[in-house]
Amino acid sequence: MNYTAEGRNHRHFVLMNDQGTELGRLDYTTWMQIKAKIELADGRILEIQGADFWHTSLQATDAGTMVATMKFNWKGEMIISINDGHTYKLKHRGILNSAYVVLNEHDEELMVLHPNFQFRKMSYSYTIETSGDAMDPQMILLAIYCVNYRIYVTAGAS
Repeated sequence: MNYTAEGRNHRHFVLMNDQGTELGRLDYTTWMQIKAKIELADGRILEIQGADFWHTSLQATDAGTMVATMKFNWKGEMIISINDGHTYKLKHRGILNSAYVVLNEHDEELMVLHPNFQFRKMSYSYTIETSGDAMDPQMILLAIYCVNYRIYVTAGAS
């Protein structure tokens, strides 16, 4: 299944399925790409923020309950740990045709995110391809957050 996430000013993203139905939103609450809010179509709201002083670990909460943690490993990949016990890995793939891949615990590819920077909107938009069935919108929006965070961190390091 395919999805798109349209970005505006690199602070607001709307996730839609291939029928054009809105599944959720990712909104950054500050200019520094750390604090964010995910609003899902079912009404749930996740708050994302740094879990430590250096923001090497991030956490997503739903009404104060931790639902996910995200952190870099030594290979430059982001590890997304969901409170249901599943762990995912977000890796950068390619140089000229850049993409980000989400893998499960068995290194099976679940999702590929293709960023597209739009100068007119000064923001990235994403085309997301998933393998097989429909993907949980929460997971897709967390992956988009992780890609944005990785871009933000690596741009600041150069």
